[in-house]
Amino acid sequence: MPLCSTLIRSALHSWHASHLHPHASRTLYPQRWHTTHNFPFWRRSYIPALAERLYDEPSAAASADGADATYLDLLAGEDDRDPRLSDQLLSGTESPLDNAWSKDNDDVKSVRPTLPVSKLRRARSSATQRAQARAVDSTTHRRKRREATLHFVKSELRTTAFLSPSWNVRYAGQARRYDSGLPEHFLEPQTALLMSTDAFERIDEVLDHMDSMPDGSAWSVTTFAHRHGKLEREIWAETALWLVCYDKVRLVRFLLATHTMLYPPINWVEDCLQVLARHYVTTSYIDDEMRATRFRELIRTLLILFDRDTKEPFVLSSSFVLLLMPYCTDAQLDEIWARIKLGKVKVHSHTILHFAEFFVKNNQLDRSFDALLDAEAMGARTDSVAFQSACATLLRSSSSHPGGIRMCLRLVEHLGNLGLVIDTRIYSIVMLNAVEAGDIETVNNVYRAMLDQGLQPNEYAFAIRLKACKLQISNAGMLQEVIQDAIKYVDIRTDVLVCGEILHCLALHHVKHHRGTAFNTLAVAYTQFFDPAPLERLGIELPPGLTVEADPSQQRMQPSRQVLTNMLWVYLRHKPLPKDTVACYKRWRQLVASGDEIWAECATTAYVSNVFLHRFTRHKETLLQATQVIKDMQKPLPPTSGVKQAPPNLISWTSFMQGFTRHRQTKLAEQVLSYMRSKGMEPDHVTWDSLIGRYAADGDAEGLVDVVRRAEAGGEVWNYWAHKRIKHFKDKTRLRQLLEEQKFAQQMDFSQDIKDGLSERLMEAAAVEGGQMVEAARAEEWGGAPKKKSKTRQPSDVEGFADSSSELAEMAGSVRQV
Repeated sequence: MPLCSTLIRSALHSWHASHLHPHASRTLYPQRWHTTHNFPFWRRSYIPALAERLYDEPSAAASADGADATYLDLLAGEDDRDPRLSDQLLSGTESPLDNAWSKDNDDVKSVRPTLPVSKLRRARSSATQRAQARAVDSTTHRRKRREATLHFVKSELRTTAFLSPSWNVRYAGQARRYDSGLPEHFLEPQTALLMSTDAFERIDEVLDHMDSMPDGSAWSVTTFAHRHGKLEREIWAETALWLVCYDKVRLVRFLLATHTMLYPPINWVEDCLQVLARHYVTTSYIDDEMRATRFRELIRTLLILFDRDTKEPFVLSSSFVLLLMPYCTDAQLDEIWARIKLGKVKVHSHTILHFAEFFVKNNQLDRSFDALLDAEAMGARTDSVAFQSACATLLRSSSSHPGGIRMCLRLVEHLGNLGLVIDTRIYSIVMLNAVEAGDIETVNNVYRAMLDQGLQPNEYAFAIRLKACKLQISNAGMLQEVIQDAIKYVDIRTDVLVCGEILHCLALHHVKHHRGTAFNTLAVAYTQFFDPAPLERLGIELPPGLTVEADPSQQRMQPSRQVLTNMLWVYLRHKPLPKDTVACYKRWRQLVASGDEIWAECATTAYVSNVFLHRFTRHKETLLQATQVIKDMQKPLPPTSGVKQAPPNLISWTSFMQGFTRHRQTKLAEQVLSYMRSKGMEPDHVTWDSLIGRYAADGDAEGLVDVVRRAEAGGEVWNYWAHKRIKHFKDKTRLRQLLEEQKFAQQMDFSQDIKDGLSERLMEAAAVEGGQMVEAARAEEWGGAPKKKSKTRQPSDVEGFADSSSELAEMAGSVRQV
């Protein structure tokens, strides 16, 4: 046995190098190496290596596959070994091979050094005859094994599909590291692929041939199969498994290159595509851009592989389709869906439900409903979670379409006829759609229908009904009825969601109608459900006796961020003095920096900061504190806080800018607008309306026309609030004259249709004297002397932290001067 074979096998068997005798390399069959393995624990491990000597020792013809081939195949779980040896080798029982040394050791001098020379010659002669017989026997068995290699089982449903235990075992060994359902193997290091030496040589030939061919060319592995006496699918399987293990980038090209007659087994191609998709998702060393590029290439390859002259349908798993969907274009998904509809691609009914949800997200409700019908026809259970989830997604998205609530009700009727169980969740979705449509009557009718069906509303149903109450916050009777029903059907003392919505409704109602006693009323309701300790740590004084009146045996809940935000909002309105707001803000920042479990969590969103910001911008003397809030929101918190500070959002910047427009600081408002846009935050119609109102109230015609031009260039539509703001512009003659000047018209950089309609819209808005429309909470009265338009200056800071910004430093200086 060659020494290299011995070293390889000893490594695979975890034999230490010291187990080999120092003189093992002197001869082909070392004198003392065999006797070293007469120890029992070595000898049993060596049975497979001993077994293959029946084939690879006698002659080169008898060892065409190499000494390592049979042994490595045994280790890899191959099923094409000699059937006469399989039982003994795998079970470890006593076999004739265990006594092989007693028969074949006559030609080893170290075993019997005292034998006469004549006996040694006869032993050599008999060994030669036995070797020749074994060579003939080996060739016969190899021919038989070649006829039934890998135990292929041909599929009766698809022409080229073959079932092979060898492929399944080796593929599973490579794919299990991408299966999150196997936590012991998930993302484990890549395991080596065990193959024979001849197999690696065949793989090199195939890959060299592929590299020599131009891209896009197709060729068959038939030539290599004939050359090596193998089947085409054997050559293809060896190469594909090697690429799956070591070179997944070239696997896509290999699949395209071999996409020709004779086609490789279609189920093996599906396995390769599956492992590629999982590899792209779980691999951490490629960035998002490269991942998207790989997926797009994989999708194009899949669409090409769909076309086979054999007209076989591909079978795609739900997990594979889900991985591809985010990277598919609409045209590619349409093509896949068309093939599914024609039966050229076979998928599970749950995959059809994934398509239904995808069509919903692309506003294709008709196709989504069609997919639900197909899924039900394919056997999808209408009471399954997947089917109900797809139906819920469809119903929820219907509200964004014209006539959404009517469409939603029709869909509920059709889905009910299809077999969908109309449960509490479906009723809640319909009520939520009605709330967003402003249809309170439909909300109440659906709620009563749910009760008539014997269904008990849950916490989400009451949260939706309380949201409907906010649309008619002055209707105290409806609010009281909803709260009583919530107490009846839900244990609100343990439900943070419903309690938070009740407190929010009470806050809105009492701030509007009973501003003087709003905080005391809300504090009474708060202490019935929530722990007052967080408010006391912030320095908020609760009405006397509330903590004593509460039942000490009742375990009260910890307040959520939403509850604390509502309480803080009402409290700051209850305390009109600016110094109280400043002191409360400082205490909150101290609690956040110290890592207070509840108040530090409030810094992870912008809600609490926006509450303070809104109060600081109400008074001229606290504008500097508003600047400090913006700076604090852009500073990283200390490590002791244990949380990450939320940056300013669009509401933060708009509130900050409105503080300057409210106090006639138009220049500072323009600087805030420029700064927020430099941070990637684009203004919305509320931001533009605030500036329009300031320029109109100041009588600055140039500034008014310029801000309108910028708003329309940003894509904002003309709305009621813009009309209302422009009403305050008094010099209508000047505005008309400015619009009619040709020089100004040439400077306006937008399309002709906007230029033609801008003058009419401005003059129409200026002529409007009012209208009976609902006054929103953020409507303000404007006034003051005219002021010239100020030029904007682009900020120079790009770091994102306000404490290093020259713009905010200038703002702070200007505020101090004010």
